[in-house]
Amino acid sequence: MLRLFNALENAVRVRASRTVPPLLDKSDSRIAIMFSGGLDCMVLAALVDKVLDVAECVDLINVAFTGDISNQDIIKNPKLRDIIYEKVPDRATSINALEELRRISKRHWRLIEVNITTEELQKESSSISKLLEPRKSMMDFNIASILYFASRGKGIVHNNRYKIEEKAENTIPGARYGDVERLSKILEDIGKAGKIPTLTTNNEIKRGIKRRRDKDEKIIEASENVMNVEKENVNDGVYTSKAKIYFSGLGADELFGGYGRHRKVAKISGIKALEAELRKDFARLWHRNLARDDRMISAFGREARHPYLAKMVLEVVKKLKVTDLCNLSLAPGEGDKLILRLIALHLNLRQASVLVKRAMQFGTRLANSKVPGQTDIPEDLKVRQFVNKQFLDKVSKKMRE
Repeated sequence: MLRLFNALENAVRVRASRTVPPLLDKSDSRIAIMFSGGLDCMVLAALVDKVLDVAECVDLINVAFTGDISNQDIIKNPKLRDIIYEKVPDRATSINALEELRRISKRHWRLIEVNITTEELQKESSSISKLLEPRKSMMDFNIASILYFASRGKGIVHNNRYKIEEKAENTIPGARYGDVERLSKILEDIGKAGKIPTLTTNNEIKRGIKRRRDKDEKIIEASENVMNVEKENVNDGVYTSKAKIYFSGLGADELFGGYGRHRKVAKISGIKALEAELRKDFARLWHRNLARDDRMISAFGREARHPYLAKMVLEVVKKLKVTDLCNLSLAPGEGDKLILRLIALHLNLRQASVLVKRAMQFGTRLANSKVPGQTDIPEDLKVRQFVNKQFLDKVSKKMRE
C-alpha cells in the first residue's frame, strides 16, 4: 500500500507542478479537480493539498442536473439549493466532502456548483454530439455532457453564508457507506504487520494531521494570497473557473476493481476471471473513455491530467496481486478499491474512504435509468425525452410547494 501511496503522491506532484500556467491574479486557481465528493477525487484532492503551496486556491468542480432550476433562479432564491441538495446525490456528497477537506487542511477550496438545466443541455446538445463522435450511445452522451459543462466551469461558488446543516453519514441524501471502523481495523492490522512504517493507527493519523494543520495555519496567517470566500461571491453571482489544468480520477475503477460487474465476476467465476476482467477494462480504456473525456474537457481550453494512469502508478499496480487491490468478499464501500480506501483512511478521509461508488450519470441525476445506455443518440435529440423524468417531476413538485 505504501508503494502505491508514494507513487500516487509523486504522480500528483509532477502533474501539479510541471507546465502549469502561472497565476495572473492571486485569487485565481491554476488547478481544478473534477469533484463528486467520491473516493477517487477526494484522494486526489488530499494529495494535491500535500504537494501544492497551501496559499494557492484549488477549484472543485461539481456538476448537477437541476432540471428547470437555473443559476439565476438560485441567485434570486438561495433556498432552491436545498432541493438540489436533497435530490442530487453528487451535490450532497460534494458539499459534505468539502467540509471533510476543510477539517484536514486550511487551504482555500473553492467548490463551484455547476448546474445544468434542461434548456442549457438542449442548447448545447449538438455541440456535445459533434465532439463525441465517433461515440454515439446515450450513455456516452450523458457522461460527455457532464464533462462538457464541468469543462465550462461556470457556476455558483458554494458560500459559507448559506451552509447546509451538516448531516450524519447515513442521512446524506442518496449516499451509502461501508463500515469505517472495519476499514480502520484492516489499516491498523497492515500497520502492525510492518507494511506501513508511519501513520499506522488512528491515533497516529490524528496526531500527524494535527501537526500538519498547525503548520498550515501558520503559513496561511503569513500569506496575503488567500482570498476571503465572502468577498469572491458577495452577490452570490455566477463564477467561471480560471484553472487550465483539470485533475480527473479516471482509471481508478478499472485498476482497483471499482465497478459492480467486477464484484459479480469475482462471485461467479473467481479471482482469475476478475484479473482477466480488469486487464480487459484497462486495455480498452483509451478508446472507451480517454479520447471521449479529452475532447470534452478540452472543449473550453482545459487540459485533463490523470494521476491514476501515470506510468509510475501503473508500474506499482502491475506488481501487486489483485487481492492486494480489492477484496470483493467485503461489502460495497469496503472491499471494492480496497487499497485506495486504505490510502484515503491513511489521509484521514474517514467519510470518503467508505463512500459507495455511484456512476456519474446517475449521481448527477442526468441519466434516465429506463433508457438503455447503448441506445443511439437520435439525430434530432430532444433531451427532455431522455433525461431523468422522475427527477424532473420531483423538482417541479418541490418548487410548487
